[in-house]
Amino acid sequence: MSGIGARMRALREGTGLSQAKFGRMAGLSQATINRYETGYTAVPVKVLVWYADYFGVSLDDLCCRTGRAMDGPCKPGGNAGANAPGAVEQSPVEGLFHDISALPQVEAMALGGSRAGDAFDEKSDYDVYLYCTAPIEEDVRRTLLGRYCSVIEVGNHFWEYEDNCTLHNGIDIDILYRNLDGFTQDVASVAEDCRPRNGYTTCMWHNLRTCKIIYDPAGRLAAAKARFDIPYPPLLKARIIQRNRRLLRGSMPAYETQIAKAAARGDAVSVNHRTAAFLESYFDILFALNQQTHPGEKRLVQLCRRQCRILPGAFEENLERLFADLFVHTERVPEDIERIIDELERIL
Repeated sequence: MSGIGARMRALREGTGLSQAKFGRMAGLSQATINRYETGYTAVPVKVLVWYADYFGVSLDDLCCRTGRAMDGPCKPGGNAGANAPGAVEQSPVEGLFHDISALPQVEAMALGGSRAGDAFDEKSDYDVYLYCTAPIEEDVRRTLLGRYCSVIEVGNHFWEYEDNCTLHNGIDIDILYRNLDGFTQDVASVAEDCRPRNGYTTCMWHNLRTCKIIYDPAGRLAAAKARFDIPYPPLLKARIIQRNRRLLRGSMPAYETQIAKAAARGDAVSVNHRTAAFLESYFDILFALNQQTHPGEKRLVQLCRRQCRILPGAFEENLERLFADLFVHTERVPEDIERIIDELERIL
């Protein structure tokens, strides 16, 4: 993002207005505002003048040419000090995003994971979600990615359909291809129809709610975000807990029983496999209990500590004991699982 674009975004966000609403005030489309703020398009002088007048700032301040501006979005590393009026300095990843957005099949693009928020650094990976109206030929993708990436794997389909690459600067980037209508239907089945799953029930809803839109000319992805920006349904909470609780304990195929049987026969592989499934349902219950969408598979203990008001007693201690026993003392794992479930039952 250019320094000027970052400054424009900071000013707009200070008013609490979305790109679409602010664009209507300025007589510009949401896509145009997005391109200005992300630095994909040079900002015309007349637009800079309008911004300066509207926000009551000088053009020097808006264009990152004052010391005061350097304290905010105009910090070094952006476009401050560019010689040519309206010049934009693109990073390689911005160039990649620009080229991807030019593909006719791409209707929207968003960042997920740490890059969608503020908790990232220069070494953080990129998770990029492309919402496409039709498939993009692999040869086209391979040629485009070859301009920016040193390692390219096109068409992996282990989970979602994706390309997995490493940029020339050594940062990994995963590009996932989705159909927006199909994706929103999947989210609706959870957020609106309240259908629970075996673990990770609300992950895709979380992904949509927290993604950072970087290209959405028709506003369809933004409309989907707005549609599902709703309170956590009490019925969904109850159903997630009910379904996954019986998977932990209380049904014939419950994980507690499966893990005990595997440990009794000395089957360490099965113990670990069933424990992983146990944890999927366990954390699904915790996030549902606290009416939090499930953030995915990373840093779940830390995220629970930060986001969940209600947690079982000895939450971290019991998990640490389980992890310590999994690969060394599998005979102790059933007792560890029993202890974790007992503490969970006390708060349900």
